[in-house]
This record gives sequence, C-alpha cells and structure tokens, in this order.
Amino acid sequence: MWRAATVVSKEDAAARGGSHSSSAVPSVALGYGGVATCLRNYVYHGCLLFFGSLLGISLFMAFAYLPEKLKQTPYVISSEKDSCFARSETVCDSPAIAKFYMWNLTNPREVAAGLAPPALQEIGPYVLYKQKEKRSNITFYDNNTKVSYVSVGYGEWDYASFGANLTLNDTIVSFNPAYYTLVKAFGSEKNFLFTLLPRVLPGVIKGIVAVFRVLAAMPTMAAALPHIKAA
Repeated sequence: MWRAATVVSKEDAAARGGSHSSSAVPSVALGYGGVATCLRNYVYHGCLLFFGSLLGISLFMAFAYLPEKLKQTPYVISSEKDSCFARSETVCDSPAIAKFYMWNLTNPREVAAGLAPPALQEIGPYVLYKQKEKRSNITFYDNNTKVSYVSVGYGEWDYASFGANLTLNDTIVSFNPAYYTLVKAFGSEKNFLFTLLPRVLPGVIKGIVAVFRVLAAMPTMAAALPHIKAA
C-alpha cells in the first residue's frame, strides 16, 4: 500500500486554510463545481415536493372530497313544506333581477326606402327587480312526484340601475328580422304579396260566398235585399 504525497507551500496551505475557515464548502466542491450541482439538486427536489403535494391534494379533492359534497339530498317540492305550493294559488317573492336590452333601428326611413341596410344600436339595460311570482292552478299528480302550474311574474322597475339617460318613455324602433329576410329573398314586398295571391285569394272568395249564403238564409235580410237571395 502506498500514498501519493502532495507538496504544497506554506502560502498555499494558508490560503486553503483561510478559505476553509470562511466557508463550510470543501475545496474539492469549489474546484469541481459541486456547489452548483448541490443547488440544482435542492431546487429539483423542492419543485418535485411542491408539485407532488399539489397533485396529491388535487387527487384527494377529485376522488374523496367532491363526491361526498355532491351527495346531498335533492330538493323536493312539497305542498306541506313549500309555502309557494301550499295552495292552488300562491304569490311568492323571487330573487331574480331581469335586465332588458333592445336593438334600436337608427335609420328606419332609409331602410324602408331600400336605400341603406339597417343600422342598429343596443339600448339598455332596463332593470326589473323586487319580483314576485304568482302561481295558479297548482296541481300535484303521479303520487305527488310531479306538479303543474301557471306562473305569472311581475316586479318593480329599478330606475337607478337603468342605462345612461334611459327612461320608460324612450322610443325604440324595431323590425321583424324574419320578415325582413323574407322580403329580401323575394326582392320586394310587392313580389312577396304577389306570390301569396294564388294561396290567399281562393280562401277570401270562399269566405265572401259563405257570408252571402248566410245572409240569404235569413228571412229579414232576404226580404230587404232580394238580389242577395237571387245571387
């Protein structure tokens, strides 16, 4: 067995001793990049621990916590427990807030004349709150597993929540998009009406004939208007 001896000077020994005393990192680690490697390992393990914990929590929420939270008793409408269905006709408060938006046609004359496409401007909101729901003809059937009723809702206007400068006296010009599309497909309203004549005109004639027959069958009308009876 043998050892390799390394001869160093006093100055090198002092320098190495000073660096060792001022730092806990061995000189070998400093010389061969051991510090950077250790730091990388610490960061890697830290990230691995963080994301592993996050994955574990997510799996626990997905397979244990959420299914238990979702196992709740479903809401059942009952005439004994729900005051809104206790009688054949009830009135209950509704927490709903309705917001109405409308399209305003800003160039109706040009559109009617066929000079320009519709220019639309959104108007709103008009807000309805403090709503109530009136339920009538409440009927339970199929062993109280189903219920039918007629619902009518109403409320109060929340003027403070209206859009800027909006009131209930605003004039809003609108049109029927389906009818506009139909007229555009036929080229004009006249063309559209002409296509309806073969279908509409026979029905109109039959209606007129039926009216005259009823008048002719009435004695007083037949005596006053003999030409109707003759016809």
